[in-house]
Amino acid sequence: MRHLLATTFAFTIATGAALPAAAFDLTGHWEGKWSCTVFDSGAKDKDGNSESTFDVTSLGNNTFGARIDDNLNYRGIEIPNATKPEKGELAIAHCGGNDDLTTQPFAELGRWKVTTKAEKGTISGITIWSNDSTHVATCKYKYKRSNTANPNLTYTCP
Repeated sequence: MRHLLATTFAFTIATGAALPAAAFDLTGHWEGKWSCTVFDSGAKDKDGNSESTFDVTSLGNNTFGARIDDNLNYRGIEIPNATKPEKGELAIAHCGGNDDLTTQPFAELGRWKVTTKAEKGTISGITIWSNDSTHVATCKYKYKRSNTANPNLTYTCP
């Protein structure tokens, strides 16, 4: 019996059968909401979208391209959990941002948690952004995957 178990284990390792995937796949259409707490010209305000969409195309090498509400483009890094590869975190950045807010009208970075399983999944997290020297916001996002069809996002970030 011991020999049979050792042989089965060796076969599993050699063929990759029954081993966890290297990383999750975010590709698909996600539906959810976001809300922001904004500080603009010295006054607090709130903003949000209760019917938001998040489209994602995995680009390989644990990277992805995404679009929120059909008009904001992002790139990101997928960081799988070492023991549960269907879970992990994302680093996400708005395309085109830089560290000089006097010349760049928009910069945004975020950290999100992800869980994927078969065709289902959830994503949630925060971003912090600014669009000029008088405006800063913290936003919360929450999405559920509605399908795994690839939106084939073709834009490139600078």
